[in-house]
This record gives sequence, structure tokens and C-alpha cells, in this order.
Amino acid sequence: MALMTLKQVTKVFGKGQQAIEALHSTDLEVQPGELIALTGPSGSGKSTLLTMMGALQTPTSGQILLGDRDIATLSEKQRSQIRFQQFGFILQGSNLIPFLTVQEQLKLVDKLTKTTQLERQQQLLTTLGIWDQRTHYPNELSGGQRQRVAIARAFYHQPQLIFADEPTASLDAKRAVQVVQAMAQMAHDNQQAIIMITHDDRLLQYCDRTLWLVDGTLQTEKAQ
Repeated sequence: MALMTLKQVTKVFGKGQQAIEALHSTDLEVQPGELIALTGPSGSGKSTLLTMMGALQTPTSGQILLGDRDIATLSEKQRSQIRFQQFGFILQGSNLIPFLTVQEQLKLVDKLTKTTQLERQQQLLTTLGIWDQRTHYPNELSGGQRQRVAIARAFYHQPQLIFADEPTASLDAKRAVQVVQAMAQMAHDNQQAIIMITHDDRLLQYCDRTLWLVDGTLQTEKAQ
């Protein structure tokens, strides 16, 4: 069964003559254990699609089904609960809490979820190459290290779906490949799904599927 299904989803900004259709009618199924790359020109609607799938925006029309629940029809309180419990987010800016160390960023998740996962902390931070920096604060880390902490935080509570907006933008080419390979492996091992916006064509070979979004239209093959 698909983790998420989009049925004829559209997004229109503005009204009347000022209306802009940012996303044309879109159908998509996201399966457990796959890393999907979402790519295309700037301004083509990638972030709009990602934020609707992540229950941060509502579609103008259509359904976004999480299992058999249409998240577009839920209250903001219900959507907030889903975002917290079932989704993970990786943004271009790491958005770390400045007064918490690397390990404390993850311990905060433990407090919120009322769990303790010391072994998982070490496993994730080691996989992402930042275990040695676990006692450092964000301002003591490089941009790439901060982004890897953000990736660890997104995976930490083992969400069903992870939405990543240019997660490797601040990493060098070698580290970007390592991180995407690690993300793919975690998705496969834990039957999670990742939808990753990227402009780096070199990373597409490590993804299970690539989707192209061009002028608000989702394509399964790159236009020639």
C-alpha cells in the first residue's frame, strides 16, 4: 500500500485575472522504502508540491491521502500532529537551536516524544560523519556539518515520510553523495519514503525514482 497518494492535486495562487496555477492536476503514489528525487527549473512548483505533501499548505483541489486519510481536509491541529509524529523535514537552512549541542538537538526530540534512543543517536551521527562533533554547538560547526545534524534530526524519530528541500546544497560533492547514499539506505532499511528536491543531477543515480516538475506539470521522464 502506498504511504501517500496524490489524486488530481492542484494549487492556484491569487484570484481572477491575477490567478496563477502553480501546480497543474497531479497524480502520484509514494511507496515505502523509496527515495524520490524531485527536480526541475527554479520556479517550476517543486517547493509548492513538497509543502502540500508535508501538510504545510492545502491544495486548491484534489486529494492528498496519507494511507486512507485525506490530510487536506483535516484541521490544523490534526495536520500539526501528523507533521510531528509521521513526517520529517530537512530544509535548506539547518534551523538548529543555537544553544543546544548536536546531541542535545536529538535529546530534545526524545523529550517531546517521551523516548530515549541513545544507541540510535550514535548510529545516526556516526552514519552522517558527525559523531565526533556531538558536543559542539551549531556555531562551532561548518555549514555542511550543521546540515548533516538537521538530516539526523529529521530521521531520528523514524517518520514514515521525509521531505527534503535541497538537503545537500551546503555540502561538497563527495559529502553530498555520501549523505544521499546514507539517506537511500535508511529509507530502504526502515521502509521510509523520502521526497528530495535537488538541482544536482549527479545525485539522481542514487535515487530510486526521479520526477521532473516543469511549469507546474509533473513528468516521469525528462523533456528533451
